[in-house]
Amino acid sequence: MNVFLDDVRSPTDNSWLLVKTVEDAKSLLLTGQVDMLSLDNDLGTGQPEGYTLVLWMAENNIWPKNKPTVHSMNVARSQFMRDMIDRYFI
Repeated sequence: MNVFLDDVRSPTDNSWLLVKTVEDAKSLLLTGQVDMLSLDNDLGTGQPEGYTLVLWMAENNIWPKNKPTVHSMNVARSQFMRDMIDRYFI
């Protein structure tokens, strides 16, 4: 399955499953069935941000089958997320 994490935008086609929270994304990753993952960072006031999911994936070595992509408009966090993915994705 392909997972698109974003609280505002929707994926461009129906091959992606839209999730709006880090917890929902974690639950899907734990199934071991996530092929692709596209990440936003800013997920709404009071909600964990996308970068916390990247930290969790790195700390627990739980990744989608393919290298995650980042579609966030938050320049600083996007770079942080990409750097973490480049460093720790196996």
